[in-house]
Amino acid sequence: MSLRIIGGSVALLGAYILLTSFTRKKKLNLLFVGDSNTDNKNSYADKVKLAFPNYRVDKVAKWGEKSKWMLDNLETHLKGKKYDIITFLGGSNDVYGDVPLEETKSNILKINKLIKDNGAKSVIVTPPNKKFFPENDPLKNKVLLDLIEWEKKQDFDYLIDFYNLTDKIDLFASDLRHPNSEAHQILANLYIKTTGIS
Repeated sequence: MSLRIIGGSVALLGAYILLTSFTRKKKLNLLFVGDSNTDNKNSYADKVKLAFPNYRVDKVAKWGEKSKWMLDNLETHLKGKKYDIITFLGGSNDVYGDVPLEETKSNILKINKLIKDNGAKSVIVTPPNKKFFPENDPLKNKVLLDLIEWEKKQDFDYLIDFYNLTDKIDLFASDLRHPNSEAHQILANLYIKTTGIS
């Protein structure tokens, strides 16, 4: 069952998260898969790790990569490893790199299957908003929106709508391509609330 979470519907204080991060007895194993939005050192995944230093938080992410790279490297990474929650955030580079939409969808479905086969809960985070993107192309943005609407109908355990969450220009870095630290903090807080890991 998918759970649609609209950006802006949750407001958690970082201090509250830090205080409650030590209340769970079980140490959780979390994995985050993605592109530059996950690979950067101040991403939502890093903020989750900061909030829960006793949890294992890993990444399979690389700047500029597409869903096929994520699929291949996730499969390799999961050999001999088990996780409680695995999160995927990708697709923008596929769309703007002219990867056929059906190929991207196929890769995402295979990623979800890998997650399920691992016994983990699956989280999909939609790509961020592109309306401030310097190379914004209305046709490609439509493809991206089609991908997001399709993602909302898939069998992920949780879905977080990062696209609607990042609808303000002040949530982007100076390059206007990547969400800034504030946006990632909001996403991290929403991830924690949605998955109930606190």
